Amino acid sequence: MLPPLKALQAFEATARLKSFSKAAEQLFVTQSAISHQVKLLEDFIGQPLLLRQNKSVELTQSGDMLYSVVRDCFVRLNSVTQHLLNQPPVQLKILAQTSIAVEWLAPDWNYLNSVILTWTPYWIWRLWRTMPMQSSTI
Repeated sequence: MLPPLKALQAFEATARLKSFSKAAEQLFVTQSAISHQVKLLEDFIGQPLLLRQNKSVELTQSGDMLYSVVRDCFVRLNSVTQHLLNQPPVQLKILAQTSIAVEWLAPDWNYLNSVILTWTPYWIWRLWRTMPMQSSTI
């Protein structure tokens, strides 16, 4: 069972910055919200993760173990997200005989445009030759 994502996010920021206040600033929430999320995570795990001192926090052994994994996961998520955001859209080409295109695809043209970002329908002109009908990009 996974812990709440908001609690993991609050814990990661607090552990990295060693401060509830700085974590709150970075996540655009209150210090109290960060503290509550970290407490929720500690209750979920059943162990203290942070040693709360005057104006700073330190990781417990369990907190250090969790932080290393959470930090790695967030770094990997950030990396793959950046990679996906920089990818060109995948183009779908539909190859169909005219009769199939007219009977099956044409009635659903608007639906296909709404669910497929970039697609190009083709129809068979002669054996081994295709001719583009129309390209649609949203």
